[in-house]
Amino acid sequence: MERTEKIGRRLRALTVVLSVLSGVSASGCARDIQTQFPMGLEPIEDNTATLPTSATEPTPETLTVLMGTQTLPDGREYSWVHARGYIRAPLARVWSAMRNAEACADRREVTEFRVTPQSNPAYVQSWSTHNIVRAAATVIFDVEWRHGLAAGTEQDPQVLAARWQKVRGSSFIELMRGSASAQRVSDTVTEVSIVYHLGAFSRTPEHAALFVRDLFGSWVAVVHDQPLPTYR
Repeated sequence: MERTEKIGRRLRALTVVLSVLSGVSASGCARDIQTQFPMGLEPIEDNTATLPTSATEPTPETLTVLMGTQTLPDGREYSWVHARGYIRAPLARVWSAMRNAEACADRREVTEFRVTPQSNPAYVQSWSTHNIVRAAATVIFDVEWRHGLAAGTEQDPQVLAARWQKVRGSSFIELMRGSASAQRVSDTVTEVSIVYHLGAFSRTPEHAALFVRDLFGSWVAVVHDQPLPTYR
């Protein structure tokens, strides 16, 4: 049985490698591209997900996720994810977790990353994450993150907002952008909204939704002083 499992793992790994190499052959060599990141913290689109419900808990600490695909005017297709959930912690504590750069990194897919703080007076906090994915092909890309206030003050926040976007790097990732917001439900509960777009080679809506779930799970872990989830 152990031999069968090892063979199965090798076949799955070989399938992934062949898929990547096939994509490289079909699309040509990847190139570096830059994408303009517009100013502001507005949501990238309306969130159509509903808040989670439970028969025993009015504000369950979980996430409701919707996903699908959309086509850009130029014919390119991307995956979209809409998600809403509750985190059982005060808004200020949730905002601190959302501004934890390591918690926002894609630790499942990325082999290594480096965070560089940015100084932009338009936002309360911003940074750039340099990502390297080492697989059959090495993919390198940078993502910029911004956080600020949508309502209230830093001393008394009411609604918090974040935006992130891939701004440069491998053309294997043509589109990567997201927005998130958090608002007070009570002194001990915060509502979180996430919208995410991903257009990348061999990535499906399920891949995009997995990142959103990981992001939410990482924020929950930080809020509750737990270790960040690991995936290897």
